[in-house]
Amino acid sequence: MKKIYSFFMALIACAMFVACEPNDDSEKNKENATQLLEVYDAYYSHKVVEGVSNDFWMSFLTEDVEISADGYNIYGTGEFVYFEIFPEIVEKNFPVGKFILKEDIEDGYAWAGAEGEDGGYVISQGCFVYVVEDGDVVDAKYMVSGYVEVSGTASDAEVFADVVFDDGSKATYYYKGKLRFEDFDAGIGGGSGGGNGGYTFDYEPTDAGEFDVTFDYCQVYNNGDFYSTGSDFVTLYLNGAEWMAVYDLFAPLGSGEDVYGTYTIVDGKYDEWCGVPSSGGTEEGDTPSFFGTDFTGDGYYMTAYYVVSGTVVIAEDGVTIDATTYYGSKIKASYAGDVNVMTENTQVARPMQSVATQQGRRKLVKASAEDMVYFGALRNRMRK
Repeated sequence: MKKIYSFFMALIACAMFVACEPNDDSEKNKENATQLLEVYDAYYSHKVVEGVSNDFWMSFLTEDVEISADGYNIYGTGEFVYFEIFPEIVEKNFPVGKFILKEDIEDGYAWAGAEGEDGGYVISQGCFVYVVEDGDVVDAKYMVSGYVEVSGTASDAEVFADVVFDDGSKATYYYKGKLRFEDFDAGIGGGSGGGNGGYTFDYEPTDAGEFDVTFDYCQVYNNGDFYSTGSDFVTLYLNGAEWMAVYDLFAPLGSGEDVYGTYTIVDGKYDEWCGVPSSGGTEEGDTPSFFGTDFTGDGYYMTAYYVVSGTVVIAEDGVTIDATTYYGSKIKASYAGDVNVMTENTQVARPMQSVATQQGRRKLVKASAEDMVYFGALRNRMRK
């Protein structure tokens, strides 16, 4: 399942690139490699990175590293490992092959890791590792040479990597198990109508209801002009005992912490004071803007309501929502309390989902590992 999290990380300011010839003895090295025990995210896209036929990325956790169910905390000591490869030909959405790390983006290779910059943010791109100690990310290491090899099938996959990092150290990694890549492009277009890729509205009850919802947790993130729309991209997270909600909104450019005002949900408009209607969801999760409810004992929601119209009012002392969902349910929701707004100066991770028509135009820019797990499907509780 997809998860999200947000955690502080330390980035290395400079990189020293060291050449390394690929090692063909991968089979005998698998037992001695660092074992990757859990797949965290695995996606493919034909649009996120220009200049290649296919873009596949995958992230893994080593033993003793765990992400909390609410997506905001990381525990343990170990590594978060991220690979990105560009297979030229792919069958059944599974990228079999041996991909040598290369600094330039090119079909048939893996993308060597490096620091990048996007909109004033320092980001990680390519293949890299975050080192975690006692729940803190203490280092970012970039794979600059070596290879990543993928074999098997989605139900019985193997991933082996033999790499050299920018600091000259070496490592091998091995994963064996299920590895199903999801279509990142499926949500392109957004909105409440057709053409929403693989998303459906099947997880919303068809019998329309009316609900009054109260939340006791609120967080707002202003991500700046992240999608180059000329407006600040704002994400709103709300949580309560029985409901949660995630909204994608747009504030005037340069709003900073002052995102207070009334937002109207409008399909296909990314202007100030507009919000994004949901494109639906899959069994893995849902796209903003939406509500989730019917929580299980371990914090997963089982029912989603996909917002297609309505308003959101954000004030310094609370939030009020008047929403209509895909199958006609009416939801009035409120939060009373301080509304804390985090900006580019106070947050590290940023979302990267929704408004995919803008995201698809981005060139040679990908989210860092923290972002990859943080954005997930932009939600803080997942359907199980």
